[in-house]
Amino acid sequence: MTAHAMERDKEMCLNAGMDDYLTKPIQPGKFGETIARWIIGIAAAGQNRTGDKPSEEAMTKETT
Repeated sequence: MTAHAMERDKEMCLNAGMDDYLTKPIQPGKFGETIARWIIGIAAAGQNRTGDKPSEEAMTKETT
């Protein structure tokens, strides 16, 4: 999460190793979507407390 909200800031953050990108002020809907995507992605990948980033495929699976 960052207060840097310019498009180039997003690219810099992701290139620096951030796993995802959210800006402040927090938008509850966007925050919930991001958290849900990570929880579902980790569960779908079968990763549990490993600290590994879920695969892109696991992160994009449907939630329904």
